[in-house]
Amino acid sequence: LFRSGPAAIDECCNWFRKRLEELNAEKCRQINYHQEQAASCVLGNVTYERLAGHGPKLGPITKKDPIVTRYFTYWFKEMTLEEEEAMMHDPDKACHFLAHNGWVMGDDPLRNFAEAGSNVYLRRELIAWGDSVKLRYGDKREDCPYLWEHMKKYTEITAKYFHGVRLDNCHSTPIHVAEEMLAAARSVRPNLYVIAELFTGSEYIDNVFVNRLGITSLIREAMSAYN
Repeated sequence: LFRSGPAAIDECCNWFRKRLEELNAEKCRQINYHQEQAASCVLGNVTYERLAGHGPKLGPITKKDPIVTRYFTYWFKEMTLEEEEAMMHDPDKACHFLAHNGWVMGDDPLRNFAEAGSNVYLRRELIAWGDSVKLRYGDKREDCPYLWEHMKKYTEITAKYFHGVRLDNCHSTPIHVAEEMLAAARSVRPNLYVIAELFTGSEYIDNVFVNRLGITSLIREAMSAYN
């Protein structure tokens, strides 16, 4: 039964407050988990780069070799953190901040770790490569027509002059984009030889890439070879 009056209103407020506290507590647990994971990844990165016997042993922390790998890059002059934050909230400037590509240990290669909903960058889980960046193709050509058309033309030119191509970091390339570009390449050279650098850690997912993309042969790390 619906009741009215001060006592009923107080009861409703108490239930509402309790539910808000539950929701806040859950978010707090999630944030703490992200922070713990980020701290663990930073420690692991520092240990490998500066202390591990099999690592590069970079030595002192410098501007050239910072304590953590740089995840984002931009084409502006060097600036303070406060200046960077201000530019990130400016739509005309924010589009020039680029996220580095890389590899995420144990992640699903069929998932784009740079899309909304992913916490890979926040949790410092990305093993970043400073010489490449992620391009935002979207789910379909209509999401970014210029980029799709530009890369399609580049792919067609490549297929015109070369009998084979290497798919570098194939496991971190959106598979629907690779399918589209290889279809364009094969329209120019039907017997194109496709060799792919593919490290998914799963025979099943390897087969997904091989069959959907028509990969001719694979590049493997010696430590990951069968024998």
